[in-house]
Formats: sequence, structure tokens, C-alpha cells
Amino acid sequence: MSTLSLESATSGFTSRGASFRRVDANGPWAFEQDGAAFRLSEGGRLKIRVFQATQAPEFFAFTRDGQTLYESALSFEAAPVYTAFSTVANGRAEAAKREELRRAANWSASARQRVYDSTFLERLNVEQTLTLNDLQLARYAPYRIGERVNAFWNQASGRWEILAPPEFNVVRFQLTAELTPNSTATAAALYFDSATQTFIDGGLKIDVADFLGRFQGAVGARGYARRFADRDAWEVFALDA
Repeated sequence: MSTLSLESATSGFTSRGASFRRVDANGPWAFEQDGAAFRLSEGGRLKIRVFQATQAPEFFAFTRDGQTLYESALSFEAAPVYTAFSTVANGRAEAAKREELRRAANWSASARQRVYDSTFLERLNVEQTLTLNDLQLARYAPYRIGERVNAFWNQASGRWEILAPPEFNVVRFQLTAELTPNSTATAAALYFDSATQTFIDGGLKIDVADFLGRFQGAVGARGYARRFADRDAWEVFALDA
């Protein structure tokens, strides 16, 4: 069972760690993430639903002027799951209709929806014009089959959009250049391949940094890095000896 906890009956609520508040009385909602405020222009009504991923994330292809392009928003198929609240309207949580709860309890194809994450490439800090060679970026998405996410219905785009995505702020990497203390080096980001049960290079290249002068590594050394907002860089916090 998944629920949305209400901090305040009139001004705010919390969903998976994201704090929502009214921009003004009976006005649109906003939430904060990493110190930045995001406004949801939904008027006086915000519809929220909990989804469980049923397929791996992917980028959709479409054709324009005879050319194949790819939508920069990551998306995946998901099934709605039971939640005690389906709508927040005028500062009050409204219970989902009984028939909706029964339908959401199964994983039938008719109940599935496509859920979008339009900020994924921004969090990766990579180019947002996708080609066929970039599609492996979906392997780094923090969504796996069976994982549950909260999404809101965006009336402007006409689709379910993830409202507080898990942060892609830790990456396992392998150095492709020597790293010395107080410097940066190029590296290949690694992702876990369930078929081989190993971490492999999927084509995402990053620069890792040691701003504190603690690490030194040769080409091929593996470690972990985290992106911090103050420097907007992948900072190494663990590296093979």
C-alpha cells in the first residue's frame, strides 16, 4: 500500500520526502528540491497517483521531416497502485473512487499508463539532443521494474510526470586517465548489467574531481563519485587503492 501523508490540511503535504506548499491561498502548488522551488501550474487542483514500473525506461522515437528523432524526456510503462488519496483539491485530500482502487490493484494492460521524467538528462548533465547512440543513457535511469514513483497529471502536457524523482547523484566509474590529488580526470560511468551481474561501460563519459586532495588513481581504477550542487561536478569519495 502507498499513501501520501498530509502535513497540513490547508497549506501543504509531503510525498516521498518532497515538501509541497501552496504558492498562494487556493492557488497552484510548488515543491522544493535541492534548495530550488518548482511551481506546478495546476490551478487549484493537483492530481497525484502512485505508479509501479512494469517496463524498463526508454526514449521514444518519432519522425519529423523524414528524420528519426528521439524525445529527450525519459519514459516508462507503469501500473497505478493503491493509494488512499488520488487528488488534492483546495487544500484537502480526496479519497480515490472505489472502482478506481479495484482497477489499480491489478497489473492488467488496460490499467497501465506511460510515466515521464523530463528532467533526467538535466540531472545527468549531458546534451539533450538525442541520437541513436545516446539511447543507452536510459540504462543509468534510477528506475527499475517494480519500483514505485509518485506522478502528477500535467494538464499542459497531457501526461503523467514524475514529481520528485530520485536523485542521480552517485555513480560508479572507471578512470580512463590518471587522477592526481587536487585535479580532475576523465572516466567512464558504469551501470549494473543484470544479465552478466557485473558493472559495465554503457557509453556515458564523465569528468571526476578530487577537490580535497585525497585520491590518486591509475587508468582502470574504479571508484564512486557524487555530484554536489555547489560545484556542479562529480566529486570522488571512494577509489580503488
